[in-house]
Formats: sequence, C-alpha cells, structure tokens
Amino acid sequence: MHRTARIKLRSPILIAIVCALSCAGPAVAMAPLIAPTVVIAGPTKGSPGDLVVLDASGSRDAVGFAWVLADSDKTFLEVENGRKIVFASGSPGRYTFVAVGANADSSGKPSVAVAKHVLTIGDPGPPPNPVPPNPDPPLPPGKYGLATFARDNAAGVALDATNKKSTALSLANSFESIASTIAAGALKDAAAIITATQSNNAAALGAYRPSWQPWGEQLRQKLNTLSESRQLVSTEDYATAWREIATGLRAVK
Repeated sequence: MHRTARIKLRSPILIAIVCALSCAGPAVAMAPLIAPTVVIAGPTKGSPGDLVVLDASGSRDAVGFAWVLADSDKTFLEVENGRKIVFASGSPGRYTFVAVGANADSSGKPSVAVAKHVLTIGDPGPPPNPVPPNPDPPLPPGKYGLATFARDNAAGVALDATNKKSTALSLANSFESIASTIAAGALKDAAAIITATQSNNAAALGAYRPSWQPWGEQLRQKLNTLSESRQLVSTEDYATAWREIATGLRAVK
C-alpha cells in the first residue's frame, strides 16, 4: 500500500513543518484569515486486517491536508485530495493518526489546525511498565542537612529542567560567594549576611526570581528554626550553612 507521509511525531513544531511541506500551494485569498478546524471521523477500534477509513471531510476552512501516523512504520493511503485515508494492519497495536489542515490569506500568511485520532487494532496488550526514575544520590549530611533540603525543595520551582538547573547553579554561586565573603571577615553579623545574600541572589536569578520565591520562603523558615534553636549563631555557622546550600543547589537536575 502506498504511504504518502511518514514521520515520528515529536512536537507541534514538527506538525507545522509537515503541513508547510505537504500542504503548500498557491495562496488562497481569505480576508480576514479564518483559522481552520480539523475534525477526524472514523472507528476507534478494529480487528487485524480490517480496512479502516478515517475521514477529515467534516473539517472547516482548510484548503489542504497532511496526515501523519505517529511512531509507526505502517503505511496508509490518502484519497480524495487528502481528506480521507485508508489504513489496514495485521498487527495488533495502538495507532495514532494526526491530521493537519491549513489555509492562507492573500499575503500567504498560513494558519494551521491539528486533530488526533487513536485507532486500536486487536488487543495491543497492557502498556509497558513505566521505567522508575533514578533516585537522587545522597548528599553529604553536613552540620545542618541543608544540602539535601536545598536540592529537594527545588523540585517545586516552576521552571523547565534547563532553566531550573542553570538558575540553581547561579544561586549556588551566590551562596558560595557570600560564604567566602564571611570567611574573609567582610560580613560581621547575621543582618549583614542576610542583606548581602538577598542582594546577590536577586542579581543571580534576574527575571527568574519569582519562580524561586517559594523555595526561598521554605529556606527562610528552615533558617529561622535553626537560629531560634541557637544552632545558627556565629558568622562561621552562616558560612557553613551557606556552603551546604550551595552544594544542594549544584545537585539540582
């Protein structure tokens, strides 16, 4: 069976690329541009060997279509100018079809819409067991346990992994810098240490500061508890605590 499109679906960006390559044609004058709506009709279940038709004819304002069978090497056939596809498989499984509809205004500005349809053939069996994540390695307990505290509470920072890790490293450098300044004798008391830390941390985080505020509040409460119990008193205590925090931040994933 002829297959007109095959790609492993990874993101909406890839879908847009497929549409740009497969749906492009003479610009259609539509003023103002009306966003298309894509609708897929067809069965959601079938038996091995069944001939299945998926139909996007009910879509609105789309002048071109592209179909993708995500994460599968099976083939399908487009008919009626891409408004329908015909598919058959002798292998049980779940097959995810994506239809992309597109149009353009008179200047060629595109507009696309996407619909997804999952077809189950036969009994695909239970889904595979998820792979458990690797546990975080233990950190040195230190005097105050702040390394583990700083790392684990960063799980609540609302940033993607890349930005979380980079800002955590910036914050770690800030705490380490303050610890070195304390050791050099430039910060004489807790008030001066806290003021310098707040200033350094704000500069380290920049626009990401709001995302780290819940973490900072949890740390403030922890430090208050240590101070009230007389565990955090001298400037040397603060230098030790700040280095533990830096160690935990460098372990953030």
